[in-house]
Amino acid sequence: MMPGWSQFASWALSVPVRIKIMGIALGMVVLLGFGVTLQVRSSMRATLETELQGRGAALAREVAGRAADLIVTNNLFALHELVRSTLEHNEDVRYVLVLDRSGEVLAHTLSGRPSLQLLRAHLPAPPGAVRLQLLETEEGRIYDAATPILEGRAGVARVGMSDRRIGAIVTSMTRRLLGVTALVSLGGVAAALLLTFVLTRPILALGRAAEAVGRGEFSQRAPVWSRDEIGRLTEAFNAMTEALDRSRRQLLRRNAELSALNAIAVAVSRSLHLEEILKGALAEVLDVMKLRAGWIVLEEAGPVPAACAGISPAAAREQTAHASVPLRAKERVLGIMNVVTEEGHGLDDEDLNLLTAIGHQIGMAVENARLYEEVQRKEEGRRQLLDKLITAQEEERRRVSRELHDEIGQSLTALIMNVGSAEAAIPPGSDALRRHLGEIQGLLAMTLEEIRRLMVDLRPTLLDDLGLIPAIQWFAETHLARAGIEPVLKIGGPRRRLSPQVETALFRVVQEAITNIVRHSGAGRATVRLEFRDGVVAAEISDDGKGFDPESARDGLGLLGMEERVTLLGGRWRIESGAGAGTRISIEIPLGAGG
Repeated sequence: MMPGWSQFASWALSVPVRIKIMGIALGMVVLLGFGVTLQVRSSMRATLETELQGRGAALAREVAGRAADLIVTNNLFALHELVRSTLEHNEDVRYVLVLDRSGEVLAHTLSGRPSLQLLRAHLPAPPGAVRLQLLETEEGRIYDAATPILEGRAGVARVGMSDRRIGAIVTSMTRRLLGVTALVSLGGVAAALLLTFVLTRPILALGRAAEAVGRGEFSQRAPVWSRDEIGRLTEAFNAMTEALDRSRRQLLRRNAELSALNAIAVAVSRSLHLEEILKGALAEVLDVMKLRAGWIVLEEAGPVPAACAGISPAAAREQTAHASVPLRAKERVLGIMNVVTEEGHGLDDEDLNLLTAIGHQIGMAVENARLYEEVQRKEEGRRQLLDKLITAQEEERRRVSRELHDEIGQSLTALIMNVGSAEAAIPPGSDALRRHLGEIQGLLAMTLEEIRRLMVDLRPTLLDDLGLIPAIQWFAETHLARAGIEPVLKIGGPRRRLSPQVETALFRVVQEAITNIVRHSGAGRATVRLEFRDGVVAAEISDDGKGFDPESARDGLGLLGMEERVTLLGGRWRIESGAGAGTRISIEIPLGAGG
C-alpha cells in the first residue's frame, strides 16, 4: 500500500461514526443525483441530436423538392425567398445553401458569400439520399444535411442545423436536476442526523463505559436503550464488566499471593545457610502478610525455636493463640512455622492456604540447606583427600627420583666405569671383545641418560631450586624441540616465586599439556604464556596443531587431572579446541592459594 493511501485510510477510519454515517448517506444521495443527472443529460442530448438530425434531413429534402422547379425555370428570386423562408421558420437552422451541379451557389442565407471551406466541407449525397456531416465551427457544432436536387442533375440543397438550442435545453434540465439533488441531499442529511443520533447515542454511552472500565472503574455500567443488536451488545458488555470485576478481585488476590511467594523465594534463595534462610524467610512472611510476630521450630531441634521475629524465644514457647503451618519437603515434615496476628484481625481460609504454600517453600529451602551443608562437608573431605593424594604423589615422585639417582644411577655409573676398565685391560688382538664391551658401555650410557630424564620428569630439581619459570622453560625446550616443534615461552608481569603448591600445580598442568602436544597435536609451534597479575597468576598453553573435540576428550585422565589440580587451588580452567583450529588451555589461579 502506498504511503499516501495508508495515511488517508488511517484518517478515514479515525473519523467519528456519526460523520461516517452522514457522509455515507450524503455521498449516496449525491452520487445517485449526479448519476441520474449525467444519465438524463446524456439521453436527452442524444435524443435531441437525433431529432435535430431528422429535422435537418427533412428540411433538406423539402428545400430540394421545392427548389427543383425554380432552378429549372431559373427563378432565382423565388429560390432566394425559399431559403430565406426556411431559415426564418426554423430556429435551429443556421444556414441554407442551394448549389448547382457544378458547385456554384445559386441561393444562400449567409450574411456574406459562403466560404470555400464551407462549400467543400460536405460532399454530395448519393441520388435519393441525405448525407449528414458534423461540422465544428467557431459558433459551435452544426449538422450539415445535404441532398441532391433531381438526383444531382439540378444541384444540391444543404441545410445547416445548429445545436445551440440543444445545449441550452440540456443545461436547463441539468440545473433543475441538480436542484432536485440538492433538495434530496438536504433531506438525506436530516435523515442521517436522525439516524446517527439513534445509532450513536448508545454507542457513545457504551464507549464512555468502556473508557471508565479502561481506567479501572469496573463498577461502571452502560445504559440499555433498546433491544436491538446494540442493546444486546450493551448487555453483553455489562456482563463482561461484572465478570472482569470479579476476575480483577481474584487476580489482585492471586497477585498478592504470588508476590508473597516470590518475596519468600527471594528471601530463601539469598543464602544456603540454614539460620540465615529461616530468619530471612520469617521476616519476609511477617512483612508481606502484615503479621505481628512469628517463630519457626525445627523437628530435629525440639521445642527450641530455630528463628524468632517480634517475640522472644521464651515467649514463643508459652504462646497459645497463634496459627501454625507445617514446613514440608515432599512427604516429610521438617518443622512448624507459627504466626501471631494483630488483635481483632484473624486469618481467613485464603490466608491459611497462602501460609501453607509458604511453609512448603520454606521446607524445601530447609531441605536444600541441609543437602548443601552435607555436600559441602563431602566436598571438603574430597578436597582434603585429593590434596593429600597429590601431596603423596609428589612425595612419591621425589622418593622415586632420589632412588633412581642414588641407587640405580650410581650403580649404572659404576658399571660403566667397570666396563671401561675391563675394555682397557683386554690384551691386543681381541678386537671383537673390545667392540662388544664398547657396545655394552654405550647401551649403559644411554640407559643412564634415560633414567636421568625420567628422574627429571618425575620431579625436576629446577622446580625446587630455581622455581616455576626455569622448570617450564627447560621442559618445553627439551621435549618440544626433540619432537621438532618450535617452543615459545612468554612471561608477563613481575616475576616472583609462588607457593610450592601453586608452582607444582602449574608445572604439572604445563607438563601434561606439552606431553599431549608432542603425542597428538601434529603442531609445528607451541606457545606457553605465564602472566603474573595482582592476586592472580595466569597460564596459557596453545598450539597450531590439528585440534580435537574437547567434550569427547574431557573424561580422559590427563585433562581430568589437570582440571582437578587447578580447581583444588580455587582456580579457573578453560579449554578451547576444534578440528584444524589448534588447542588453547587457559588457567587462572589466585596467588593466595596453597598457603
